Amino acid sequence: MEGKGVFATEKIMRNEIVAIKAGHIVTAEQLSTTNPPPGDYALQIHDDFYITPVSADEVDAMTVFINHSCDPNIGFVGQIVYVAIRDIEPDEELCHDYAMERSDNYSLVCNCQSPHCRHVISGDDWKDPGLQKRYGNYFSSYILEKIKAHL
Repeated sequence: MEGKGVFATEKIMRNEIVAIKAGHIVTAEQLSTTNPPPGDYALQIHDDFYITPVSADEVDAMTVFINHSCDPNIGFVGQIVYVAIRDIEPDEELCHDYAMERSDNYSLVCNCQSPHCRHVISGDDWKDPGLQKRYGNYFSSYILEKIKAHL
């Protein structure tokens, strides 16, 4: 989210839980009709399901402002639990790669400036064998199941 992010205030150890996503479970169709649309506040949890705030009043309470990076330091255990994928130092921004949890018709222009930057992020990025190798089991369990079925 432009202008918002989460930064470590103290050292975070690898595999430490850093956040748990809250929200309403909605279908893709319901997601497109929420007002205002939650956009990147929604977390995809299955082909047709998301966990998300459904109104502007809920955004701050139900949003984990962990932004995208092509060189993430946060991943997933299960569907909604964010964990550190490496030790994180104080003042580092917490970021995950949207490939870890998106498989829908999605596109984002990325300017993360990491050496791994893909420049355009899509809902098909989880299929990349290089990302699968780099992130291992830190994809959401929904995406891990897709990867196993895709092999």
